[in-house]
Amino acid sequence: MNIFRLREIKKGIGNLITWFPIIWNDRDWDYQYIYELLHFKLSRMEKCIRLYGHSVNNDEVADSIRECIVILKRLMEEEYCTADWEKIWEKWGEFILVETKEGYSTFEYTNVKTNEDREKHNAEVKNCCEKEESLIQEDLNSLFENMKVNIRGWWD
Repeated sequence: MNIFRLREIKKGIGNLITWFPIIWNDRDWDYQYIYELLHFKLSRMEKCIRLYGHSVNNDEVADSIRECIVILKRLMEEEYCTADWEKIWEKWGEFILVETKEGYSTFEYTNVKTNEDREKHNAEVKNCCEKEESLIQEDLNSLFENMKVNIRGWWD
């Protein structure tokens, strides 16, 4: 066995060890797992290119990858409208589980007393959901546009 083959085996074993926790925790449902895989891979690539890159623009390439990593982190944390949600909860109180006469369960908020309150609460929740979804879509568009434009140039 030549030295090249031994290096490849060593590298492969190193990859198995490095990726083991990510693969172990991976599941075939929910977008969160794809974000985690991409985040891990791009973090390794950014470090490799920034520290060991051979091209004249390796810092620019690493910066482009870093932008994707930052976006992925936001997507993984899912905290786009935390302050807005906290204001809604502060204003409308905690939610409690209520049994209906028909045997169903529903959530009610402690400070929602009238139908008018309910309409205002629902409108605020709807606006917050729409804002949150808009921010998520902006990040997804930025992430995948960056990748679409740059991924083929992220190599030495």
